[in-house]
Amino acid sequence: MACFRRLRFCSDALGFYGVGSFASNGYGEASPEGYSMLSTLVIEIFMTAFSRSSSWAPRAKKALAGVALFADRPALTQLWLFQVASVVGGAVGALIWKAMASEI
Repeated sequence: MACFRRLRFCSDALGFYGVGSFASNGYGEASPEGYSMLSTLVIEIFMTAFSRSSSWAPRAKKALAGVALFADRPALTQLWLFQVASVVGGAVGALIWKAMASEI
């Protein structure tokens, strides 16, 4: 729902022409810098594993899914990578936290 409100807000702005990529994440041709699928996967796992807030990642992934629904580019077909990276990053973060907690 929040994504729809953002789209509506942006569509009223002067100079807004269509949805385009609409702030969606992606890799390959969907990435502004052309990052590969592997580099995107690694950085997403790293950023999720070392996120300072345990509640940030789930909210961000829900927002990403909402944005992908409105994007013209291949955001919806690439969404799986960001969902998988979230789960793997969360597991890696939990293992790191457990290892650090046992040493204290």
